[in-house]
Amino acid sequence: MLEGLGGYTPIIGGRPDYQLDGTVGKRFLQGGKLGIIFTASYDYHGRGINDIEPGPALKGPTTFATTGTIAIVAASRARLTTA
Repeated sequence: MLEGLGGYTPIIGGRPDYQLDGTVGKRFLQGGKLGIIFTASYDYHGRGINDIEPGPALKGPTTFATTGTIAIVAASRARLTTA
């Protein structure tokens, strides 16, 4: 059996996201008394964050959020598993 899933995240100019899985099995001996199964999967997640963090600015007795920091973070994670 083979299965796949894919997608696209439109953050930071576009990031892919996909997953593939596969399983193979076989029975041996008389009456299928012995079975062997192998499975594997791979997934990749393109992640990202566009974030604006407001900063305080003091004006008299009150505080306003007038300054800020823009954070653009791109990260990726790939995993391969077998059993």
